[in-house]
Amino acid sequence: KQQIVTLCIVFLSFFIRLYRLDIPHDWSFDEVYHALSAEAYALNDPRGYEWWNDNPKDLAYEWLHPPLGKLFMAASIKLFSKPYIPSSKSDPLDGVTTFAWRFPGVIFAVLTVWLLIIFGTKLFNSYWVGAVAGSLYALDGLSFVQSRTGMNDIYVTFFIVLAFYRLFMWLKYRSMWNLLLIGIAAGLAAATKWTVFY
Repeated sequence: KQQIVTLCIVFLSFFIRLYRLDIPHDWSFDEVYHALSAEAYALNDPRGYEWWNDNPKDLAYEWLHPPLGKLFMAASIKLFSKPYIPSSKSDPLDGVTTFAWRFPGVIFAVLTVWLLIIFGTKLFNSYWVGAVAGSLYALDGLSFVQSRTGMNDIYVTFFIVLAFYRLFMWLKYRSMWNLLLIGIAAGLAAATKWTVFY
């Protein structure tokens, strides 16, 4: 019964995020930085990494934060579409779909929902508290928007929740394995956005 409830929550979270993911068919909010940089990564274009290069008109490469989140998007772009090569003669979205750079965010949001169900269950020793925690995050407006926008924040969220979950498990069992996993999760979060160091 609990597995069915978990699957329902996770599937609902996935469905509401995936539905019409490609809309708007244009840069949304900070995608003008993050998604553009991910496309440069997908092309192995050094302008995505090197701050001294010129930016395309009305867009800008994102050099402020480490690259891990943008690398997830770049992998998805390579998998689902052809990256855009900025030039004055082409449309910014020629050959690329907004779906491609947004899809990894959906996956990480759904993984966060699943992780919160597990974390809540262990923290409160009650599956139903965990299910409520996962459901609240699945339906949360900020999580919904961030997971459907090509930016770094949804990846950071997953890795921070994973680090706290592993910290809880380490405090409970004092296992060196959990201590190692805390370090890996925190490192992956820091490799996505500098604000993790706070």
